[in-house]
Amino acid sequence: MELTVCICVRDGAAYVDKCLQALVDETAPFRTPIVVVDHASRDHTPQLLARWASEQGERLSVLRFEGDGLAAARDFAWRQSRTPWVAFVDIDCVVQPGWAAAVSEALKVCSADRHCGAFGGTNRVPQDGRLLYRAYAVLLPTYVGGHDSILNRPLTVRMPVAHCPTLNVVYRRSALEDVGGFDQAYTRVCEDLEVSRRLIGKGYTLWVNPNMVVDHALRPTLRSWLRNMFLYGRGNCFHMKRHPEAFHPKFLAPAAVVLAYLSASVWCVAGGGAWLPLALLAGVHLAAIALLLFGEARRQGQGAVVWLAASLVVWFTHLSFGAGLLFELPRRRDRFVR
Repeated sequence: MELTVCICVRDGAAYVDKCLQALVDETAPFRTPIVVVDHASRDHTPQLLARWASEQGERLSVLRFEGDGLAAARDFAWRQSRTPWVAFVDIDCVVQPGWAAAVSEALKVCSADRHCGAFGGTNRVPQDGRLLYRAYAVLLPTYVGGHDSILNRPLTVRMPVAHCPTLNVVYRRSALEDVGGFDQAYTRVCEDLEVSRRLIGKGYTLWVNPNMVVDHALRPTLRSWLRNMFLYGRGNCFHMKRHPEAFHPKFLAPAAVVLAYLSASVWCVAGGGAWLPLALLAGVHLAAIALLLFGEARRQGQGAVVWLAASLVVWFTHLSFGAGLLFELPRRRDRFVR
């Protein structure tokens, strides 16, 4: 394959061996070059990467990047390649058997289509018995939990999409060059959302390849999940301020939910501590989520405990994401500040 796989990692020692072992094994028949960019890691990631580079020789190169931000690291990574196509796989992902063959087949089609700017795959939630991961598996395929992302939808056919997330994607190198690469103002999240928008704006088509599957570790605790959702709320608000044409009414819902809870809380405090309105709001919100998740939980054969857990995760997610949107709203739009 005329392809280079890029991986950007920062403090990812817990994931390095699983990610690289699966990727090296899967791409071995194609002798695909792999570029790993260590983004100023402070744990023992550099030592692990040095061992992998030593074992794999020229096929796997490790580069240190001291710049600021995720978009800058991704931009640095793909510019180190020389192949017509560049893939990104995140360090907390494990490519599944058949990933490389699916990429190879897609390249045969997309190479002949000059309008194809990128194609992305899907991800699965690793199932190790943990209740939280079983809940993730229920909520992410639904619109209320996964916002219709191609990562989480159970797709079976190749089709055009509006966005290809960078945790599992292949870009046409000339398309990235055409749009100027990644916007380095995106220091934390949504750098892939922004580059997808510019690719489409330049006339390129983005595709989903359902056979390009990775297992994505996701966040291991509810607290870390919610912190990430707050960050994504901030990132999406930042993106919409920079690109007003990216606004979608669906982003009003989480912010409206947070404002409704704040209003109900103020009303309750002003009323001398009568918390019934707040309790009713929470009950209706949670019941609506549970109703929307019921079909997916039943389809997967999950019981009431997992269904309720998934509903609670979505409930908290709406609050965290909406809080992130509102938090970012009055902040600067020239650069995503941590």
